[in-house]
Amino acid sequence: MTYAADLVWKALVTHIPERLSAGHFLSVAAEIIAGTDPRIGEYMILVEPNPGGWGASYNKDGESALVSLADEETYANPVEALEMRYPVIVRRM
Repeated sequence: MTYAADLVWKALVTHIPERLSAGHFLSVAAEIIAGTDPRIGEYMILVEPNPGGWGASYNKDGESALVSLADEETYANPVEALEMRYPVIVRRM
């Protein structure tokens, strides 16, 4: 259904570009970090979605750092939770 909506959007944008927003981030790409947690010596695995953006329009910027519209049950974890649970430091999003 999402692809059908994209098709209609693409057909309309050449006629009324000032009334439509840019497309959505449709990828569910993720990075996987695995190994031994040096703090506790146990194996760990972190699968984190790579957020993207969508919604820019004729006269405004879109949103950024959002997870794919097509994957409704996936969320970007809060940085504080990641840094507490895994041996990672998030420098920026």
